[in-house]
Amino acid sequence: MRLKEPFYRRKLSQIQEELEHRNLDGLFVHHHLNIFYAIGFFHTTTERPICLFIPRSGGPLIFVPKLEEDYVREAGLVPEVEVYFEYPGVVHPIDFMMERLAARGYGRSRIGFEGSMSVNTRERIGRALPEATWVEAGDIIASLRLVKEPEEIALHRKASEYSDRMVEAGVAFVRERGRAGRFPSENEIAQYVTDWAINRMEEELEEVVVVSMLAGGLVYAGPRSAYPHGLPSQRRVQPGDNLILSLGCAVGAYFAECERTFFIGEPTAEQRRYYEVCREAQEAGTLALQPGTRCCDANRTCLGLIRERGMGEFIKHRQGHGIGITFHEPPWIEDGDTTVLRPGMVVSCEPGIYVPGHGGYRISDTVLVGEQGPERLTRFPRDLESVVIDI
Repeated sequence: MRLKEPFYRRKLSQIQEELEHRNLDGLFVHHHLNIFYAIGFFHTTTERPICLFIPRSGGPLIFVPKLEEDYVREAGLVPEVEVYFEYPGVVHPIDFMMERLAARGYGRSRIGFEGSMSVNTRERIGRALPEATWVEAGDIIASLRLVKEPEEIALHRKASEYSDRMVEAGVAFVRERGRAGRFPSENEIAQYVTDWAINRMEEELEEVVVVSMLAGGLVYAGPRSAYPHGLPSQRRVQPGDNLILSLGCAVGAYFAECERTFFIGEPTAEQRRYYEVCREAQEAGTLALQPGTRCCDANRTCLGLIRERGMGEFIKHRQGHGIGITFHEPPWIEDGDTTVLRPGMVVSCEPGIYVPGHGGYRISDTVLVGEQGPERLTRFPRDLESVVIDI
C-alpha cells in the first residue's frame, strides 16, 4: 500500500499555488521527510545532502549524489535530476546546487527555504546565491502535512489495525511464555512483536513501503514502567508487574501507535486506582479532540482530570501529538500549542501516570479528528478486565 501519483500531483499543485500567492519563484526543500511528502521519494539521510527544488510552475528538480542517481531515476518520481559526485567534494554539494539554480535563471529570484535547515546550510545558500532573496517558507509543506487527505487516512487506518494486532501478539507471547514457566524479557517482547508485524505486513500487503522504521516500540515492566520513554531491557516480566506495550508501525510510510498498560496477574487495589484514573483521563482527552477545539484546551481537559484526582505530581508529559509520516509531528496536544483542531488531523491521546518505584500507566490511541468528532483508529480494549494477563 502506498500513495499514488495523483496525490503527489495535487501536493505539487498546492505548493505551487502557495508560491504564487507569496510571490516566490521556488521552494528549496532540504528536509528528507518533506521531500518524501512532496514527491514520494524516501531516502536514508547521510552527510550527502539530497534536496528538492519546486518552481512556481513546471516540474520539480531533485539534487542527488552520484550513488543515488540510479535509484532516483528508477523511481521515476522527478523527471529532472541534477547529480553531484561526492561529499564534501571539490565543490561543496550545496554550492553545486546553487550554481545549477543560477544556471537555470534563479540567481536573482525570491526563493523559499525551510527554517529547519541548519545554520551552516542556511549561511552557505546565502553565500552561494547572494543575489537571490531567501524567504523562510517551511510552513508551506508543514501546513499541508497537518491535515490528512482520504488516501492518507486510509493508510493510517491500516497501520492502526496492525498496531492493535501487535499489542495482541505481545500479550499472547507473554501469556504463552509465562504459562510455560519462563516469562520473557522486555527486549524479547519488543523483538518478537517487531518481527511479527514485519512478517505479517510482508505476507498481507501488496507492497511494503520501507521507511526508517516499519514496526517497533517500547516495552517496559514493573518499576521501570515509570520511565515514559525507557528503552527495553533484559529485565524479565514478573507476576504482579505493570507491563506497558507501546507499539506501532507504518503502512505506506504513515504511522499509528497503540499503547496499553497490562497487569501480570490480578492487579492490586492500588494498581486498579491508578489505572482507572489514567483510563478516565484518556477517555476525557479523546472526547475533547473535537474540530474547532484548541490543542491546549484539549490537553488541559485531559491532564486536568488527573490533577483533580490528586495525582498531578505523577504527570510527566503532554496529552499527545500529531501522527503522520513520523510518530511525532505537529500539532502538539500541549498547553503551549494553540493550533485549532481540524477534520483530517491525526493525533495521539496518551496521558500517563508515573509513580517512582512503583510503575507507570499509559493508554494511547491514534485518533482521527472527524467532521462529527474524534474517532479512535486503534481499538484494542481499554477496560480493566481486558488488560489483565492471566497466568
